[in-house]
Amino acid sequence: ALDLHWGWAPDRVQAARALADRRRARGLSQAQLANRIGVSRPVVIALERDLGATVATLVRAAAVLGVEPVWLPFDDGAYVSPRDPDGIWSALAPHLDGASAVLLPGWPLTHPDHRFATMLVVQRVRADAPLLFWAEMPYGAHPMAVAKGMIRGRRSAPLAHAYGGALEWRLSPATKDDFAAKRAAVPCYAGELQNLGRDARFAALHDRLIRREMLAWAADRELPAAIFGRPA
Repeated sequence: ALDLHWGWAPDRVQAARALADRRRARGLSQAQLANRIGVSRPVVIALERDLGATVATLVRAAAVLGVEPVWLPFDDGAYVSPRDPDGIWSALAPHLDGASAVLLPGWPLTHPDHRFATMLVVQRVRADAPLLFWAEMPYGAHPMAVAKGMIRGRRSAPLAHAYGGALEWRLSPATKDDFAAKRAAVPCYAGELQNLGRDARFAALHDRLIRREMLAWAADRELPAAIFGRPA
């Protein structure tokens, strides 16, 4: 949605900025939006920095601002219901058609749901789709994954086979404010972080050292202006 067809989640900062632009276009102040959706102004500030709010708050804000989030009615791998790739793709494909950028998990692809989503899109999306991939956290921050990345590069064999081309990894353009916004949003996922345990602590250390996200794209393609502000 947000005119970037943001759905599989990867660049929260860009989506948050689009949400702020939509608020301004509607002539609403942050305080006015906060009043309309029943939260405090600091919650709206966090929302516009890095989507740092609950799903319920995001849904209410989207309704006020005329944004259409897309929630697909499919279970993740934790449930026993069978996956129907054709059914999932038929629901997902219309939201990717004409997208300014399509962001997907790219490395290390150890999470089964992330791997399923990436492979489904890569294998079925149109050939000229502007695909980008992000390094998954906390999985990419595990010492073993970091070591493999340094020795062999950030490469997932299934993705390399399906994509059929080399990917170039770079640090994403991010400001100190972007990093601060991400840090402020992290507590919204307290339950998930508790379940991840040590991996979450590795990711926190990685963030403090790197302070930016890793993104990849095909070296022979232009960078989507929707993500990087201007083509390469």
